[in-house]
Amino acid sequence: MPVFIEFAASSALVAWFSSCRKQAETELHHARSELQLRVEERTAELKQTNERLLAEIVERKRAEDAYYEAQAELARVTRISALGALAASISHEVNQPLAAVVTNADACMMWLSSEPPNLEEARLAVDCIAQQGTRARNQVEIQTELADDLPTAMGDRVPLQQVIVNLIQNGIEAMSAIADRPRLLVIRSERPAPDQVLVVVQDSGIGIDRKNERRIFDAFFTTKAQGTGMGLAISHSIIEAHGGRLWASGNSAYGATFQFTLPTGGETTS
Repeated sequence: MPVFIEFAASSALVAWFSSCRKQAETELHHARSELQLRVEERTAELKQTNERLLAEIVERKRAEDAYYEAQAELARVTRISALGALAASISHEVNQPLAAVVTNADACMMWLSSEPPNLEEARLAVDCIAQQGTRARNQVEIQTELADDLPTAMGDRVPLQQVIVNLIQNGIEAMSAIADRPRLLVIRSERPAPDQVLVVVQDSGIGIDRKNERRIFDAFFTTKAQGTGMGLAISHSIIEAHGGRLWASGNSAYGATFQFTLPTGGETTS
């Protein structure tokens, strides 16, 4: 009898352990299945996030390309506009005096051909021809003070030329209404530091209002009736893109000074 009871107890214990093992295996299988499901879900989420990030990167790259393309196009249009305005200004400044020169030359011939020749009127006509001939040169004196043996500045020649042309044109326009003093435009270059060159364009025009010394480089800010407010803004961007700095200041007496620096390559050129 005791042997039978011991056997029954042992069988019950084995059955209990077997039941616990099956339950543990079932729970483990369920946990593995749930973990696998979560891993697959998380993997799918990460894949979607990665795809969104890649799409955002592509879109950002496309937007950056479009921005730089638009900026380049704007610079090109502005450059063409500036050159067109300069050409129109030169044409206007030259055509009007030339027309007056032709008219006064005809008048001079008429006065000299009369009987007797009217020398006084002819002299006045010649004086007018001389005055109009001077006017066709804008009555601007260009003075250059270029330093020798400057180091070579590395950069894109075309946009840097655009900056210089724009600064010269602005200086000439700033002196167009000046009649009580010489119209002097000074272009100077020097070496302020071993690794820099400095270019200065100084005029004797109307000058710059102190409050506008920083604003004049803002896009669309202009003090000209027909200005676009983009020339100086683009010039500022070009110089900064070359690792330099462009700034402006009013002169102590009259006029304004625009100057910019450029980093150099270390080599000197005459």
